[in-house]
Amino acid sequence: MTLFHGDCREELAWLNADVLVTDPPYGVAFSEKRTKRQKVGAIIGDDSTDTRDMAVGLWREQQGGVNKPALLFGHYRIPRPVDTRHVLIWSKGDNTGLGDTSLPWGVSYEEIYVMGRGFKGSREPNIITCPTIPSSHWLRQRHPAPKPVPLIERLLSKCPPEWVVADPFAGSGATVIAARNLGRRVVAVELEERYCELIVERIQNTPVGLFDEFEE
Repeated sequence: MTLFHGDCREELAWLNADVLVTDPPYGVAFSEKRTKRQKVGAIIGDDSTDTRDMAVGLWREQQGGVNKPALLFGHYRIPRPVDTRHVLIWSKGDNTGLGDTSLPWGVSYEEIYVMGRGFKGSREPNIITCPTIPSSHWLRQRHPAPKPVPLIERLLSKCPPEWVVADPFAGSGATVIAARNLGRRVVAVELEERYCELIVERIQNTPVGLFDEFEE
């Protein structure tokens, strides 16, 4: 595992990996709404897709074309990345989520964009059901949008085990921990020092094989 504290436009080691698995800023200022309630800082770059598109552009340019594999989280309100081949749906179950609160339906899913080629494994539906991290969980007080580690592990199960995983927006560390749990090599970059510290803290406190995403 390698974790860099810095800007992924400058710390470029992640570009040498084999698959991009990341949760970039969505471009809908999602975190700004949540942070007022959760009292954590907003995610930098969450007001547009510029940061996401920059990273995708670097990945495509460095890896020599559109076939390099990538899995990126996103939101139905924003345009999908160029060269998206398929869309997975992360179903959060009974969690109604945010969305337009004037409507009697919540938003209980997120999109995951599949890019490139080389994914392996048995064929499954494109809807992946995995509970989100409860709002009462301590992690939600440290990061506005942490992803469940079991969800990332399911995504990585479709990647050949020899692939090195890249995450240029490490955030709360879900990709780093999932890769560590599965014995995968991972190169991650995180801009904010507080989140780097959070990732290190989580790794130190959760031995391999004993991680429980919902442990209080």
